[in-house]
Amino acid sequence: MSRYTEEEMQDLTEEERAALEDLEAEEAEDEEEEAGEADGGNADGAEEEAGKDSVATEFQPLLDADVPEDAAEQLEAIARQKEELVQKFDDGELTAKEYQLELDKLAKREREIEQAQFKARLAQEMAEQQQRNAWLATVNQFLSEHSEYRQYPLRYKALDLAVRELAAQEENQGLSGREILEKAHEQIVEQFGLARAGDDLKQEGKKRRRPIEAPPTLANVPAASATETEDGRWAKLDRLMETDPERYERELAKLSDADRDAYLAAR
Repeated sequence: MSRYTEEEMQDLTEEERAALEDLEAEEAEDEEEEAGEADGGNADGAEEEAGKDSVATEFQPLLDADVPEDAAEQLEAIARQKEELVQKFDDGELTAKEYQLELDKLAKREREIEQAQFKARLAQEMAEQQQRNAWLATVNQFLSEHSEYRQYPLRYKALDLAVRELAAQEENQGLSGREILEKAHEQIVEQFGLARAGDDLKQEGKKRRRPIEAPPTLANVPAASATETEDGRWAKLDRLMETDPERYERELAKLSDADRDAYLAAR
């Protein structure tokens, strides 16, 4: 059932009515998807939400609306004129016919302004839905090309955070959704070297794999060397990042929040 009244829709063209029906159908689909994400923890939801209102998206408006800049003032003036008409009619300055003719003119103008305001609200909702659809399509296309983000939740969270931060920066306001995603991807590759396709990562890991000597015991280590061992508490993770990225992510996920933050801050 439509949330718009028949009175609001009576002056819409057939094309505008069709666009409105499409909008409500898309909103219903979005609500179903959001409900499913809430129940199933769909990882795509956070990324899609991150950028839908933050990046530039090109689209064509589905509905044109021209609202007078002084629409509110005009409506207030019409309300006052109606009161004046009533007073004139009560004072005998107007006949019933004259009163009705003037009232009809005011009512017509009032309806035109209110309809223009309604169309403007509707146009805004349609534009926002178009932008959302365009962003979701961009995200889905990007994730289909970079399936590692769907496969590894930690990578996905890193991408989500990078997108949010980039989209909030003033210098990125003119970038498209795809450009924001690519820029976030480049940041992750540069900082962690993790966001490449799984096969490429495995091949690179094989090339860079080297023998690892067993660490010495503390029994034969001087005090100074013991301190160095403490400072190098993340050495194992660092080696895994270079030689076995998939195990690296599993080990990173096992850390407490405090240890994970300390490790990432030290990198």
